Amino acid sequence: MTEVIFDDPTKEKIKQELYHLILQYNNTRKIDDHYWELNIHDQSPVTFTKYEKLELLRFYADVKEHAKSLVGLIPNLSFESNNQNVESDTIIGTINLQKTIQLRSNDPTNNNLVCSIYAVNLYTPENLLLSAIFLGIKSLSIKFAKNIREEENPEPELIKKMEEIENFITFILQDRFIAKLTKFYYENYESYYPLLEKTILRYISGRLKAKYIPLLRFMKKWKKFDNILNEKQSNLKTKLPNLIATWSDNVLYEYWIFYKVISLFPDMKQCNDSEFTNGKITIVHHETRHIEYYFQDDQLKRIPDIIIKSENKTLGIIDAKYMLSKSVTNPVTNPETNPDYETSNPRTPDSNIVNQMIIYLDYGNDKSNKLGVVLYADKEKTESRIIKKISENKEVEKEIHFINLHPDNSNGIDQLKKIQQEYWN
Repeated sequence: MTEVIFDDPTKEKIKQELYHLILQYNNTRKIDDHYWELNIHDQSPVTFTKYEKLELLRFYADVKEHAKSLVGLIPNLSFESNNQNVESDTIIGTINLQKTIQLRSNDPTNNNLVCSIYAVNLYTPENLLLSAIFLGIKSLSIKFAKNIREEENPEPELIKKMEEIENFITFILQDRFIAKLTKFYYENYESYYPLLEKTILRYISGRLKAKYIPLLRFMKKWKKFDNILNEKQSNLKTKLPNLIATWSDNVLYEYWIFYKVISLFPDMKQCNDSEFTNGKITIVHHETRHIEYYFQDDQLKRIPDIIIKSENKTLGIIDAKYMLSKSVTNPVTNPETNPDYETSNPRTPDSNIVNQMIIYLDYGNDKSNKLGVVLYADKEKTESRIIKKISENKEVEKEIHFINLHPDNSNGIDQLKKIQQEYWN
């Protein structure tokens, strides 16, 4: 069972810092018109939507260009008159004698009249199409504004332009005729496509009045914007925190350490999934390293958490441990009677971790590395504990540093910076 070390505020603090570090150092690439990927080492890429500034400005310019002609239709909407025969007990229009005689011959007790009346129809395809486009423009301006606000560095000027469109269309939708048209549209249609087809047919047949031609011109531009409106929006500001929230405490600490190490060096950039470099120093996460031992025909391998290299030469290996720094408990002064203890020093690091780091340093193709660092998720402020490999000439050949590095332990960060300046500069 994994030991619980981080309380909820600490985990939230790490998640927030990780979020900003990942955005700072990891690459994004465009994979489609509005879809991008954030490449995170050891994880599937995070796909998100992003709208480029030029596209938003084009939307603003197109709406502004066509607004006058579209809004100008509102006080000049075309109405269709339909001749309808209505049965009534009073005269409400021109009496249709033939229909009235037929009605009374079928029912001699019926004294009603059949009158011909002219009904005005507001709900023509072109009028309904106009109202649908106003609704679409407002929805897209809201979507664009939301996307801008959720970016890491939102541009207030772009938000202002989108809000300008939204407020303008909101005012237009309050017109009594447009309000009737939008209500009818919502009740009878799921999209504007059938209305566009009918409007085009009316244009071809000569039944569409010339004043609606600007509406059809705008529809050519609206097609692309409509595709954006119907796209599923997945913002990086939402998706990345959701991904980080799925990581276990152990993974969370390891990734946090990885990015904290990256942040020690200037101008670091991601060069592939698991490598970050500034041209001089390269930091690798989970690089597989083989050692000189075999099981049957399979060469054994070890995978350190973090490797720091320069010109393919290993400068240091870091292992992140989501655990408290352990001491040998109940020290024994007589090892002869207690052979299970390797030392009676209560500050000796855990032997399994020591042995693991020794394997990293002494075995494998690259034996040039002279430094190992073990980092514990322990907020107790202690000095770095160091295990040294001493040569026959009494010279220090290799060192393993054991440091407590916790978000609430600035002392650990200072010790790591000191190592970076001394060994990795």
